[in-house]
Amino acid sequence: ELESLSLTLMKNKIDVDAICEILKTCPNLTELDLSVNALPEAKMNQIFAALQSNTSLKKLDLRDNAEKLDDCSPLATMLTSNTI
Repeated sequence: ELESLSLTLMKNKIDVDAICEILKTCPNLTELDLSVNALPEAKMNQIFAALQSNTSLKKLDLRDNAEKLDDCSPLATMLTSNTI
């Protein structure tokens, strides 16, 4: 039985829809590195929304993506609704 899973997609052209599906359906995913992917704010917000229902992720690396987040409410919602 798989206890934990770490996924590194640093410097990749990632499919955010696929990442969101993984976040919603993979209960063993504990670490996710999406750094240096130049993800725009809208894609970051998609990830934050998917993380609201994820309870297994312990480490998330989003360094060097959106230059800035004009609206931090999706991030705040994710942080307050997640029960990890």
